[in-house]
Amino acid sequence: RNPSAIQLGDVFKIPARSGVLTATVMALPRKYPVVVRCGGAVHEWLFKRLIEYDLASDSIPGDSGSPVLDGNILIGMHFYYLAEEGRGFAMFAADIFDQTVFERNIDLFPD
Repeated sequence: RNPSAIQLGDVFKIPARSGVLTATVMALPRKYPVVVRCGGAVHEWLFKRLIEYDLASDSIPGDSGSPVLDGNILIGMHFYYLAEEGRGFAMFAADIFDQTVFERNIDLFPD
């Protein structure tokens, strides 16, 4: 789905380790800094665009990488959760598969 078609208030499902999460789009931030602690180090990544959503229930460790779906259409990938605010973040699928974003060739192959 084209990222420009995503609207505030859209509701998506995230089938995750913790169960199926319901996500309501709250914002579509651009240039959003994300601080991640990994292996004792602190990293700050600047994302050019994200989907920010309110989650009806908490995301848990292990939910990261789950698909964000509109019916059976892949919208993005859930990767970040601010528990104290109940907000989650996803990267657009279009950005994940764009070779210029991660400098890797990621292809989808049909079954």
